Amino acid sequence: MMRQGWQPRRRTIVLCSWDAEEWMDLLRVEQNLLNLGSKVVAYLNVDCAVQGPGFFAGATPQLDNLLIEVAKK
Repeated sequence: MMRQGWQPRRRTIVLCSWDAEEWMDLLRVEQNLLNLGSKVVAYLNVDCAVQGPGFFAGATPQLDNLLIEVAKK
């Protein structure tokens, strides 16, 4: 596609960290729902990003195959 002149749109990636537990996370999402709903591609809840010596990952069933392929790489 790029050989035919197509170029990707410029995008901004914003990483946010909200220091709160579950109820506060949901409140922040609800407070920003209009903005998030029109712009956000993914919302990650990482209560425990690093733990123990092994690797464990979980996701919604729709992301299972993607998660497996990424972990293989």
